Amino acid sequence: MNAICGWLAEASTEQKRTLLGASLGWMLDSMDVMLYALVLGEVQRALHLSAAQSGAMMSATLMPQHLAASASAGLPTASDVCAPSH
Repeated sequence: MNAICGWLAEASTEQKRTLLGASLGWMLDSMDVMLYALVLGEVQRALHLSAAQSGAMMSATLMPQHLAASASAGLPTASDVCAPSH
C-alpha cells in the first residue's frame, strides 16, 4: 500500500488540499446532467413530450459545455500560465 500511496504521505498540506478540491470538482462536474437524466422520464410524462422532444431537451443542456470547450480551444491553460520557466 505504501508503494501506491507513499507520494500522498510526502505531499504538503497545500498539495493535499489541492488534490481534494480537484477530486471534488471532478466528482461534481457532471452531477447536474446525471440528475437531469434521472428525472427526464417524469418530465417527459408530466409535459406530454415525445421522445424526440425530451432528447432535444437533454442535448440542449450539453450544448453550452460544447460551445465553451470550442471557444476555449487554443487558449492557455492553468499549467501553461503557472509552469515554471526554464
